[in-house]
Amino acid sequence: MRMVRMSLCTGLLVACGLMVSAAERAQEPQRSYTKASLREASVEAAPDEAPLPVDDALASIAAAASACEPIGAFNNQFAGANRFRGDVFFITKQVDLVGIEMELAFRTTTDNPLELFFYVFGDSASDPANDPPIFDIVIFESTISATGDGLPTFYESGVVEASGGAPLTLFAGNRYAIGAAWTSASGSPSTIIYGSDGLTYPRPFGAGQVEGLVSVNQAPPLTTLGTPVIFTSSGAYSLRLCLAGACCVPVTGCENLSKFDCDSTGGDFTAGGVTCAEDINTCPLAQGACCIDGEACLVRNEFSCAANGGAWTEGVACDDPTEPCAPTGGCCLPDQKPPSPPCTVKTENSCALSRGTYRGDGVACDASPGCGAGACCVEETCAELTRANCESQIDGLYSGPGTSCNADICVPTGACCDGETCRDLTEEDCALVFGASFRGDGTSCGETLAPACGNGACCLPGAGCFDGGGQGVLQQFCENQNGDFRGDGTSCATISPACEGVCCLTNPSFCAVQVSPEECWFDSAGQFAGYFSDGCTSDPCPVPTPSLACCLRSGGCTVTDEETCGILVGQFQVDESCDTVVCSIQGPLGVCCDPSDNACDNNSGNGKEKSSCPENWIEGVVPCVSPNPCLPVGACCDGTSCTGDGGGDNEDDCDGVNPAWIENATCLDIPDPCAPTGSCCNLATFECFENLVADACVGSWIYVEGGICEEADCTAPTGACCAITSAVAPPCSQQTQADCDLVG
Repeated sequence: MRMVRMSLCTGLLVACGLMVSAAERAQEPQRSYTKASLREASVEAAPDEAPLPVDDALASIAAAASACEPIGAFNNQFAGANRFRGDVFFITKQVDLVGIEMELAFRTTTDNPLELFFYVFGDSASDPANDPPIFDIVIFESTISATGDGLPTFYESGVVEASGGAPLTLFAGNRYAIGAAWTSASGSPSTIIYGSDGLTYPRPFGAGQVEGLVSVNQAPPLTTLGTPVIFTSSGAYSLRLCLAGACCVPVTGCENLSKFDCDSTGGDFTAGGVTCAEDINTCPLAQGACCIDGEACLVRNEFSCAANGGAWTEGVACDDPTEPCAPTGGCCLPDQKPPSPPCTVKTENSCALSRGTYRGDGVACDASPGCGAGACCVEETCAELTRANCESQIDGLYSGPGTSCNADICVPTGACCDGETCRDLTEEDCALVFGASFRGDGTSCGETLAPACGNGACCLPGAGCFDGGGQGVLQQFCENQNGDFRGDGTSCATISPACEGVCCLTNPSFCAVQVSPEECWFDSAGQFAGYFSDGCTSDPCPVPTPSLACCLRSGGCTVTDEETCGILVGQFQVDESCDTVVCSIQGPLGVCCDPSDNACDNNSGNGKEKSSCPENWIEGVVPCVSPNPCLPVGACCDGTSCTGDGGGDNEDDCDGVNPAWIENATCLDIPDPCAPTGSCCNLATFECFENLVADACVGSWIYVEGGICEEADCTAPTGACCAITSAVAPPCSQQTQADCDLVG
């Protein structure tokens, strides 16, 4: 009877009561889309049927409603076979498509399942945003075998992926047609019911816009939807797009995954189409103090902290008063009476705030000695006693309950000032801190130090000493007033010497004491040496350095040391200055050349005057080797190439395959001394010249490289010359044109 009702109500599911309500569809089990989910899927068969193979049971896999966005509705029903039905989407936000679900109604048996084809078509139009769509690119295709009971059901495509198993990405700015196709093959139902919502499109969805529906009455498989595709905006077919979404994953934070993959990693799935790139706070993780190696504190999430081997406390900052990463130890509390414990575990700072005695990092409350006894110091000798025994019996200094006799506990400490920072240290340890000052045994940073750390006396110009009433002033304040800071912890009552010091005068040389800096600088034109308790006794003033005059051979004088004067070939004047010394003027120095063998003499590098060799003297003290300045220079020709610098080379330096040296010539000469030469014949005058370069033979001249005039044919041509008026010349003779003109 059910089958009859189905056939009578074809296309009238709403009237026949076969339509599934929205509330009923919302109660469908969740689905997920991964390869693993397909492999692991199982379907519960009817009592009289065998279990279905996994490939035939895809329609039974649970759908993840939060990952699949519904498009259209099943309000208006249609029926038919051999057709494709789908919706057109314009993508504005890049997303990964992981699954497709098409809502259909049909009835089959397990022996004759319906073959469904799912497609994603791409648009090959040159401008997908504006041109009519040409859906002729099959981006995705899958085929499933499905069974139905006649009720509207969402049938799924299986895993949607690109070639090679990569995610199928829908790119922003592109248009896609997505849907399903079916046929009416033998044994399959001839009538497949599908539906649309009848609304007006475009309408937004999670990754862009739904532009309408597309229908092609053609049996699958398909390679195109037509060129161009005409789609209508008067509705959208009922289907679901399953999109990957932001998954909040432990440790790594946010990843774009399918809901199944997100659940399998222990993550929290947000929604399909919501990507991690949209908002860095998509997956905020709880933060807290992460303690590395028990001390270093960083604000991290729980998973990041665990990956770094830290201990994590949720919601606590590193600067929290509880000091989450500070080491702890036993703290002996004063005046504790039962039932209050005499010792609790605290940080060192927390113990100090409780006026307790900190036993040390990691030292337990039950460690020996207990909190009733403590270190008792008599000078630098230590014994562990109660306060009463320490103070009444041996007149010792009690260090506190729970303290023990370690190596330094009885060594006196004092305030150690490092700038404005104060620490209680022994004098020896304070001396190891660069620039720090020790305020004395028994002083403490917990006391009110006068002056405070970083403060001291200031000697002000014209005003003497200022220390803020004994409290001192900061060094920066003193220097801003052009004052002289006398050091940390100093006061006007303790500085020695006072704000008058030593002044060094230079003309004449003299050391003066009890002079202020301004009196030294401005009144005496001296150099303020500083503050010395013994005045001039320690010779604070530098000994004047005598002037060092060097007489130059040019007649000038310069102040330099003896070594430099020797390099300048000058005459060094001891205890003389250029203002008083009289330098004898001497001529310039050079080298002498012997014309017989070109030998060079430069007086062992000291130079020789021109008068010693007036004929062959070269000015300037130069070395006599590499090269010898006395050798003549010239151009070195190797074939047609000229070598050597602009000043020419010595003949000894001229080498090559076929060298030729030209004395007194250089490669910079014009014409090039190494250029090839030849003969040059003037065709107008029939004159011939030898040893010319090609550039010199121009115009009506003929150049023969390497030629000589004896070999060149520069003679004028001859011909018959008929004498007309001459009585002596033969009437006809062989003559040149010039000679013929002479005889008329």
